[in-house]
Amino acid sequence: MRAEIKKDINKIQEGMKNDIDKVKEEMKNAKEELKSEMVTKIGEVKQYVRRQLESTETGLPTVGVGGTPTADIQENEGPRLAFRALAQIKPPTYDGASSWANYLLQFNAAASANGWSEKEKATSLIISLRG
Repeated sequence: MRAEIKKDINKIQEGMKNDIDKVKEEMKNAKEELKSEMVTKIGEVKQYVRRQLESTETGLPTVGVGGTPTADIQENEGPRLAFRALAQIKPPTYDGASSWANYLLQFNAAASANGWSEKEKATSLIISLRG
C-alpha cells in the first residue's frame, strides 16, 4: 500500500513538474512576443519623431552660441526663431533712482538671455525708459 501511495505521489509530482514547465515555456514565449512587439513599436515611434523633427527643422535657422542665428536672417521673416518665446526675461524698467550703469548692465543681461537683435534691444530700451 505504501508503494502505491509513493507511486501516486510521484505521478502527481511529475504531472506538476510538467505543468510548471509548460507554464514557464508559455510565459517565455509571451515575453519574447511582447518584447518583439515593443521593439517594433519603439522603431515606429522613433521614425515618427524623426520625421516630425526633420519637418520642424526645415523652417528654423541654424542657431549659434548665445541664441544668435549663424545665418543672416531677414527682419521681415515670418516665424523668426519661434523657440525664443518659450522663456523670455523681462528687462527692468528704469526709474531714475538707481544708477544708469547698473540698469544698463541688467538690461544687457536680459537682452542677451533673450537673444535680441540690436533693433529688438533698441525697441525694448525705449519702452523701458518710458516707464
